[in-house]
Amino acid sequence: MLKSLGIRVTRKCNSRCLICHLWKEQATGREVSASQYKKLFSQPEFQEVEEFFISGGEAFLRKDIEQIIKTILRSMPKVTKFLLTTNGTSPLKAAELFKKLNKNQQIKTLRLAVSLEGDGVTNKKIRGIDSYNSALLTLKLCRAAAPRLQTVILTTLTHLNCNRRSLNHIKKIAVQTGSAFSFRPFYNSVYHYNHEKRLEFSGKQKALVVDFIKNCGSDDPFLKAQGEYLKTGKMPLMDKCLAGNIFADVRPDGSVYPCFNSTREIGNVAKGVYVKKIKDLGQHEQCPCCDEACFHPMFCWPPKTIKNNFSRIGN
Repeated sequence: MLKSLGIRVTRKCNSRCLICHLWKEQATGREVSASQYKKLFSQPEFQEVEEFFISGGEAFLRKDIEQIIKTILRSMPKVTKFLLTTNGTSPLKAAELFKKLNKNQQIKTLRLAVSLEGDGVTNKKIRGIDSYNSALLTLKLCRAAAPRLQTVILTTLTHLNCNRRSLNHIKKIAVQTGSAFSFRPFYNSVYHYNHEKRLEFSGKQKALVVDFIKNCGSDDPFLKAQGEYLKTGKMPLMDKCLAGNIFADVRPDGSVYPCFNSTREIGNVAKGVYVKKIKDLGQHEQCPCCDEACFHPMFCWPPKTIKNNFSRIGN
């Protein structure tokens, strides 16, 4: 039974990232309306969902983002956890939204993730726009507007920012803003890709990241799992992945996929979830490394059969 959803509300984006070429596409695809989200998430398959993540593209490019969130909350009454991911270019809109969400009694855990790739120069080089100060302002204004808000800084590591200076800078900003921080190595996925340039980091940089994770003081299980992935080439839990079981990924047109890295549709607005069981995960999924939005649900809702895996990541 589904417990967690990643909902990508748009493919439009105002960043020009090296790590994601959505912005190079003409975003002409259909975007689901609030009423269509109501139709989809009122289906029985979604009635046990306890959390959802909103992302894009850039979520704040949807003018109806507040209505979308309200509709989704009403459609899935067991939801108590909410996270929104942004590039931080709309600090005033973000603060206004989270001020309202802070008062919502249904949401018990309220989270905001802001993308930051290093200091101002490095961030601009990777993101393609000068979003450093607006990202910091987004964190500041949203935390002031929503006292119970939990914030996290998200970073994608490439050979451009996989160095001790950038890692320490991200950690420093996290401390200064009262935020957690998390990162994953760049890889070409279904959504985030750059097939024109090699952005992967070297073996020496990989060792540096492993050492940083070991000594950074974070008890985040995802970071610990990343360290193991970088050392061994295997991500904990991936041998018993629960994509399409306890979590799913919803694309901007309302189609449902097992996960962020999947190319197989298992549902849509018209039919709901029409594939009930998946016995061949990996045949239609790119699995070089688990995305946090996939790893997190497996960590939070592990069935008894995979509990032993967590001893490997310090749970």
